[in-house]
Amino acid sequence: MRLSAIATVLLLSTSGAAFAQNLDALTQALDHLPEFILTNPDDPIQARFVDVSALFALPGLAGEEAKRENLLRLQVGSGLYPVDALFRNELADWQERAGISLSEVQYFVGLASPPNVIALWGMETDADAATFFDTLKQHDFVPFGGDDGVLGNGEPMKIDFDKRDPANPWRSSMGAATFVATKGNAIVQASSPAAVPVLLNDGPSVADNPIVATALKGLDQSVGDGWIVQAMLISPAFGMGGFDLADLVSLQPGNLDELRSKLESQIAGLSEGIPPYFGGIIADVQLENPAVAIALTYADCDTAEAAARQIGGRWKASMPETAQGTITTTHGEGVDGLCAALFTVVGDTEDPTTNPIFGRFFEQYMRRDFTVLQVGNA
Repeated sequence: MRLSAIATVLLLSTSGAAFAQNLDALTQALDHLPEFILTNPDDPIQARFVDVSALFALPGLAGEEAKRENLLRLQVGSGLYPVDALFRNELADWQERAGISLSEVQYFVGLASPPNVIALWGMETDADAATFFDTLKQHDFVPFGGDDGVLGNGEPMKIDFDKRDPANPWRSSMGAATFVATKGNAIVQASSPAAVPVLLNDGPSVADNPIVATALKGLDQSVGDGWIVQAMLISPAFGMGGFDLADLVSLQPGNLDELRSKLESQIAGLSEGIPPYFGGIIADVQLENPAVAIALTYADCDTAEAAARQIGGRWKASMPETAQGTITTTHGEGVDGLCAALFTVVGDTEDPTTNPIFGRFFEQYMRRDFTVLQVGNA
């Protein structure tokens, strides 16, 4: 489609940007991912990010001992082995299997398309990552393929029920092995050893890309001195979710009238969507209260401003009462002439361990029932 072609062209150029402190972890995490992961426009979520250190720096949690129940806010990390293991087990069990205290991990970022899963463990310094890497040799990891720079704890993609351990972040839920290396201040973990050298490539990164850089710059404008607790990097395909192919395929063969009726109904719904975007970021943020911030990248600011207003109206009209709050819409100039549509909604919950607005959004997305960012026909 033409949108995918435009997005691919834009992906070929790169541009950097400077950001405020609250974006440092997210920017650094995306800087560790190679830009080529953006070239699949059919994948709605291109990267998942959770900031563990930010969660425990929030008012009400700062200085508190990390607890498993406090980690349940980090839904975006589902699918990443270390985060899934955190959800399933007591923190003490996780830390024993991981070989590190959770307080030493800054963030997790990665991609989850099972059986291909990638997770980067962000540490505070390069030296911390190197030390952690060395300790993994005490947790069943050995050099893989004669390369001391890559460690593995078994055969690639082999299910091993004897090694299944829900608390172990270094194996899949089916006991399959993972493979690790260091990249700056991060430990790279992949379900396939073939992915490791690709992830270690020193070429352009996701954060360098102008589409992403524009969304990051817009997010900085929206969040200010707040905290980004977790975020999803989305592709244009995220806005195609309103078109329910499964609903059409489920119809009995030969029932053309019902097929035509459902198809016309879905097309009518699409015509009411927002303008197509090149990509963007949806974030769970902590402002004065838990909030959701959205930054979508457009070719110009007139379109971005119009899209932001539409997002605000669609959120009010389609989201349940538990996801409503104080809404702000605007736009922000980006890089390479691009512009971001900016939307924030701030709730009234003061408990930092939960974000009801983001939680309801994520729940609807997982049910394929989130239509606020649905792209229109225009």
